[in-house]
Amino acid sequence: MLRLSPLTRKTPLRATGARRTPQAFAGEDRRISEPVATLTRQATLQRAAIKRRAPKKRAGHAPQYTAACKGESCYLGFPGCRSYPEDPTVVPAHQNEGKGMGLKVHDRFTVPACHFCHALYDQSGIAREIKRSTWDWAYTRWEPVRAKKLGEKDGIPSTASVDPMGKPKKVGIPTGSPREAAAIEFSEEQAHGQ
Repeated sequence: MLRLSPLTRKTPLRATGARRTPQAFAGEDRRISEPVATLTRQATLQRAAIKRRAPKKRAGHAPQYTAACKGESCYLGFPGCRSYPEDPTVVPAHQNEGKGMGLKVHDRFTVPACHFCHALYDQSGIAREIKRSTWDWAYTRWEPVRAKKLGEKDGIPSTASVDPMGKPKKVGIPTGSPREAAAIEFSEEQAHGQ
């Protein structure tokens, strides 16, 4: 391609931090043992700190509940589980019931689970009822242990009045069967000391 117009610079050259004195370009003897070019120091520019938005807090995030699972053995205990106390593969397993895809329930609804059982619970094709009953059984055993570990006495949050997302259930609207609604009312009366 034949260019008829001269090349022009649109952006100016950047100033460098080091400048040489005119002696360096005298050209007489460049191979002197002393450094020919002396650098002049300039004040370094201070950049503003990179500002980032704080990460969004997940609803129902309570680190004390997940930290309580550390050092425990697996509570899910699917057949084939080889967990032991202070198993390094034990992590908090959240309840997978009553939530949508991509949502996570409140950290209160966690049980310690080893890698094997957690994978079975989350990703296997085991029937939903088996998973649900296994998790419920594990949670009934884990809740008093966790309360003791966290130093809670009667301040254990009532799980009957809270849905799996950690929001309070609406009073007066029966959830599930009439038997379940009666059990919820009874547990709320017990919690309020009536």
